[in-house]
Amino acid sequence: HWHSIHNSFESYWKGVLSHDLLPNRTYHELAAWRKEMLPLEEKLINLKKHCEAAILVDNASLTGLDEFPIGEEEHLSYNQILRRIYDSLYEMNIEADLLSVEDDFTAFKLLIVPALYSASEKTLEKIRKYVENGGHLLLTFKSAFSDEELKIYHDAQPHLLTDVVGATYDQFTKPVDVTVSLDGKNYTVTNWMEMVRPETAEVWAFYAHKYWKDFAAITHKKYGNGSAAYLGCYLEKDGMKALFRRLLPLAEIALPDIEFPVIRKAGKNDAGKQIQYFFNYSSKPHTFHYRGSDTVNLLTGEAVSDGTQIELGDWDLIILEG
Repeated sequence: HWHSIHNSFESYWKGVLSHDLLPNRTYHELAAWRKEMLPLEEKLINLKKHCEAAILVDNASLTGLDEFPIGEEEHLSYNQILRRIYDSLYEMNIEADLLSVEDDFTAFKLLIVPALYSASEKTLEKIRKYVENGGHLLLTFKSAFSDEELKIYHDAQPHLLTDVVGATYDQFTKPVDVTVSLDGKNYTVTNWMEMVRPETAEVWAFYAHKYWKDFAAITHKKYGNGSAAYLGCYLEKDGMKALFRRLLPLAEIALPDIEFPVIRKAGKNDAGKQIQYFFNYSSKPHTFHYRGSDTVNLLTGEAVSDGTQIELGDWDLIILEG
């Protein structure tokens, strides 16, 4: 908003100007930023990019899990599941596009499908073909469970994909004091867990629990020219990151050297040159080593080459062109 509005629900969704409509600290900060960016504008606009990973986002599944929520008192919503995945990738500096079931998956090395509760057989066949043709899939719990009318499929879960993931299940519960171990570290499971029975898949993690220890939490299988991982539980963020560190190299997606609070965003401008932003989203300075081809710091004119040490002040940024 240009200014904070004076009535109704969004009264405190603050604008550039406050309710008094007078220039303030926010206004002057925005003006200073605009003055700084104006000489660089032609290099920064119209950026284009292609992400190597994608997340399948589905409103029908969101509605389905609203109608049939996970949990009794503290519901686990579709958006919470989606955000756990997106936030984990974001903090690892892995950029991901958001797709619908109607989009083309083929251009992406990794397709992440969170809680696709409502799925037509057409969509599930499309996911099968993606893996068969060389794509890498991460399918989570509560996927391929019901059709587009929310009628539960009457065969083994996940419907039409049991051979792709090499596993199935028919029981699930609310986890209490349950963890999974990945690469020597334990991660907490909350809200939901499925008793996954591997058939042709390898087990990446079992549940650590005196009753559920014989069931898999995470499986992986090569299928066709690709592979499919299945996550049967709601895993804490650090656990999701550990899972992605194992999965991303299989999809030939490089793991960045830097993680949150230093965030990298990049794209190619109209001249075909790559623009890279590095943001420090914290109140403390952070130092990192730049990795990549030779670039120029657009804010200072200094050359930046592979291995250059960069120090970002608190809440600061650097913009590179190269």
